Amino acid sequence: INIHDETVYRSLKLPIAGISKAKQQNGDIKLSAIVREEDTKPFQFGTHYLPARYVLGYLFRTEPFATQLIKFDQGQDSTDRMFHSLMEAWNNVNVDMSDNKELIPEFFYSPEIFSNSNHYSFGVKKSKWLQKDKTEGRGAVRVDQVVLPPWGENPNIFIKTPALALENNTVSLGLNNQNDLIF
Repeated sequence: INIHDETVYRSLKLPIAGISKAKQQNGDIKLSAIVREEDTKPFQFGTHYLPARYVLGYLFRTEPFATQLIKFDQGQDSTDRMFHSLMEAWNNVNVDMSDNKELIPEFFYSPEIFSNSNHYSFGVKKSKWLQKDKTEGRGAVRVDQVVLPPWGENPNIFIKTPALALENNTVSLGLNNQNDLIF
């Protein structure tokens, strides 16, 4: 990945819920429907940018978050919903109208969230999945480790790229937009 190529960055003027034209149109449709209702303050994107469940979903391979996620979901969450592949997560955010997960700060400094150093058994995903070698397959894949993109050979190497990207002018000049959206 070339972090100096401005086209690899998304606009920070909209939340992740507005990342694509389809998602923006979906937000516009919701907004117009809500404007017609009485006693409802209009909003375009109805999902909070980072609810507690999203954060736990990214951090569950480390403690105390593994224990917190089990308590939060009462041990009942489906492994098919668990974060296990960066490529799959990115594809979902781009296509799924209800998937609006922003990245958390740990993506930029904490390689531990991508590996399972505590050796917990989180189970297997049963749905269609994308293997690290980019071949599609059906069957069960363990969700213990995160499948990284090809340019991220291991978690330590992977986190260097997003950290460097934060220092890129394209990102630096747009971060104020993200702060304005949140605060």
